[in-house]
Amino acid sequence: MKCPYCSSRDSLDARFCSHCGAILRADLIARRAPKPKMKRGAFLRLLTVCLAAVLGAIIGWQFARMSIRWQHETDIFGFFGGLIGLVLVYLVSGAGLLISKTKLQQRRHRVNTQLRSLMRGIENACQETLEETEADTEHDHRQKRAETFEVLAIAHLMTGETEGASHEFELARELGAKDASLLNNSGVAQAKLGRLPQAMSLVEQACAAVPGAKEPYANLAHIYCKGTFGAGGRSLQHGIDAVHKAIALDPEDPGNLERLGQILTRVGRTDEAMSSARSLAENSNGARTRQADAHNLMGVALLGKREHRTALHEFQSAARIDPTNGAALANIGATMIAQEQVRESLEPLLKAVILDPNCAAAQNNLGIALATVGAVNEAVHAFREASRLDPSLDEPHYNLGKVYADHGVTDLAARHLVRATQINPYAPEALLALGVVEAHLGHHDKAIEYVELAARYAPNDALTYISLGTCRALAGEYELAEQDLSRARDLDKDNQHVYGQLAYVHMMLHDVSTASSDLTIALSFGDMPLLNNNYALTQLELKGYDAALLHFNRSLSLKPDFHEVHYNLGYLWALKRRVLDAVREWEIAERFEAGHADCYVNLGVAYYLIDRLEECVLRFRRVLTMRTDRIEDYSNLAMAYSKQGVVSKKLSRKKGDRHNQVAVERFSLAIGMFDLAIRIDQYNVVLHSNRGLACFFANRFEEAFEEWSKIAKIDPEYAKKRGELTKDTVFDESCVNFVSMKVWERAHGLPPKTHGFKFVTAPSYAAEEWNLMVPREDLAGVQQLERESREVERAIRALVI
Repeated sequence: MKCPYCSSRDSLDARFCSHCGAILRADLIARRAPKPKMKRGAFLRLLTVCLAAVLGAIIGWQFARMSIRWQHETDIFGFFGGLIGLVLVYLVSGAGLLISKTKLQQRRHRVNTQLRSLMRGIENACQETLEETEADTEHDHRQKRAETFEVLAIAHLMTGETEGASHEFELARELGAKDASLLNNSGVAQAKLGRLPQAMSLVEQACAAVPGAKEPYANLAHIYCKGTFGAGGRSLQHGIDAVHKAIALDPEDPGNLERLGQILTRVGRTDEAMSSARSLAENSNGARTRQADAHNLMGVALLGKREHRTALHEFQSAARIDPTNGAALANIGATMIAQEQVRESLEPLLKAVILDPNCAAAQNNLGIALATVGAVNEAVHAFREASRLDPSLDEPHYNLGKVYADHGVTDLAARHLVRATQINPYAPEALLALGVVEAHLGHHDKAIEYVELAARYAPNDALTYISLGTCRALAGEYELAEQDLSRARDLDKDNQHVYGQLAYVHMMLHDVSTASSDLTIALSFGDMPLLNNNYALTQLELKGYDAALLHFNRSLSLKPDFHEVHYNLGYLWALKRRVLDAVREWEIAERFEAGHADCYVNLGVAYYLIDRLEECVLRFRRVLTMRTDRIEDYSNLAMAYSKQGVVSKKLSRKKGDRHNQVAVERFSLAIGMFDLAIRIDQYNVVLHSNRGLACFFANRFEEAFEEWSKIAKIDPEYAKKRGELTKDTVFDESCVNFVSMKVWERAHGLPPKTHGFKFVTAPSYAAEEWNLMVPREDLAGVQQLERESREVERAIRALVI
């Protein structure tokens, strides 16, 4: 199978692409992201350009008309004049944009050339040093090699070659380097690779080695902004202390103020975070980027307080002040997602990704919007890109796991959810989703363990306790499930899922009246096919056949292919003695619910009652291929053969004709089935009675009298009730009856649910930068050029959008 997204090939039965992770299902492959609607401002700009073009065409036509002496050719030259005017208008309107873009491209070329030249010089110098000292083993030469590897690692780290930089830092450590700059810079490399605990350890060592250095404290605060180290605010207090120390050491760094605001927002101190944002604005000195960062931070704090409208206004202000700020656009999309305006969030998020394709928050939030509108595989690509850009984020892995879990790709779902819990062990959403996946896989003990852990970190979340109760119900722990669901009901009294699942648990506990009351409340919140089915089952048990019929039909109207309801409805018709209606429903159930032995039995009994004996025999024989431990199954088939024999015997005109032979053959088959049933229960008088009649009609008279003798010994009263058995030619059909339905076996619980998608707020570019301790001036030049290159690239992209 060829993947339509990356063109790689997998096996024909592959469920997902092993290269890009796309789900290879026809319905999902066909879904694509909808194009965002044009905003009013864009429409007005387009209208203005069109009016200007028309006006230019009119002016050009008039100019041509006045300039041409030949009046009979005025119209032709006027037309060409109009075209010239149209072209001129477009050229003038695009001249400013073209000039700006040309200048930015020239600047980009200059910066990239300088950067390449500087990097080439550093790499060549380092390579020469390494070659000179390769054969030396003295201490000073080892130290020189270590310093060279460190310089090379810093240069590669600045230009985004993080894996190579991490390896070179490791080589420098092996050669004996252990100064504060190496510890700080190596910690930055580990943080960029998503290894935050290792990064924290290294940076803390750098802080201890040089207490007066500003870079390690800024990086320590940055790590606390990105990761979770412990449950609750205690661990983040260390981050607040670190960022205060960084601000004291470097009051001019705007990134530290924003890091302080981020950590304060995470611990719920949003008023202090907003104060930090105001301080950032006051210290901006009129700089456009700092003012935009201040608005961005203010929006993040307001979003933490769930003041969505005000937060959106702040993010929009940041985007107006600095049109190159992709973080502000990513946060606008996140706020719209929080307001459940998902389709509207597509436009700012697509712009954010175009403006800054390296923004992990923008990619993650775009994935949420795409998944919500149905473009699942495009969402998978966005989530994977977000996790690649920032390996320290747990949200993209959680979102990927949720997407895969929702579409049945449980192995991939478990893989990404485990990764999310490794990054953030205290994320209840990922733990809950992992429990849901384990429940779908049938690992109920593991599912309960994960959801219990999620409940520990989210003790007031109703959905967690609903899922915990659901997992316990799947494991058969109905009393504990009832306790968890009751707690969920106390937390959220208006949750339909709670009452629906409580009803299922009460049905499993055979408390049908309470289940009926729970389902009445659940259905008051809205119709669901499964809830209608369960409510009809409770009414069936309580003999409310009319109400049961109403809700079975309602369930089928909502979900016509709900085959289990067809079986249940067929049983209801059988109870009302409407056999033909029961046959119709059971035939539908039989097509969908393959392997349901009781459905075959009941359908066979119905055929027996309406004399469709061939179909009856077929169903009873099919049951015996599925189970061989019930007397009734052997007896049913024996009675079907016996009835066929009776019908053939009635058609017989003389002894020994074809019909008579068929009858004897059928009675012989019936005797064989009776024998198998009697092996299970030797004292069943009905079986002996019917076997005796079958022997009599099969001309095996001695066996017939032997059977009737056994009946007289086992139950003399039965012989009196049946009359003279030697003369009675009617089989005892009391043994042929429908399999009674236990409503709790036909009830269904609602599946466990995961939380929604998790969006990410994007910090400013200053806060996202890591603070390296640079030992050489040329390395500082690399850092400055790399920063300038990114700014120019965003400016060019801003002209496009």
